[in-house]
Amino acid sequence: MKKNCKNNKQKKYRLFYWYANCKGLSYTIPVSSIYEAALVKYNLAFSDLIKYEKDITEDFTNVICLEVYEDDEWVKWYDENDNDNIEEWLKENEPENFVKIYKLKQHCQAIREFGRDITLDDEEDDEE
Repeated sequence: MKKNCKNNKQKKYRLFYWYANCKGLSYTIPVSSIYEAALVKYNLAFSDLIKYEKDITEDFTNVICLEVYEDDEWVKWYDENDNDNIEEWLKENEPENFVKIYKLKQHCQAIREFGRDITLDDEEDDEE
């Protein structure tokens, strides 16, 4: 059953994570906002990718989806257009947080490409 999320400030959210390589292991991670869900989701996916690239795990697909608590049950989150793309929702509704996710992706890509950490522009501004 699809549930639309129009009032996102008062909602309870959680990420559902199904770890395919561990015989059905799944768990949920409580998050306080759609932005926080995007941060956690991207970090989980990045961690899985690094493990695969370093031959720590096999190639497999995990499931990560955002759920919202509505009408006394947890249901998969969809925006008002029946879309479940968290980043697209952020881009349209919270552009400042979308930019943060974009910078996180750049940061993670640099770690993959160069094998080391880099400093983001925001971090340099915070030190001044």
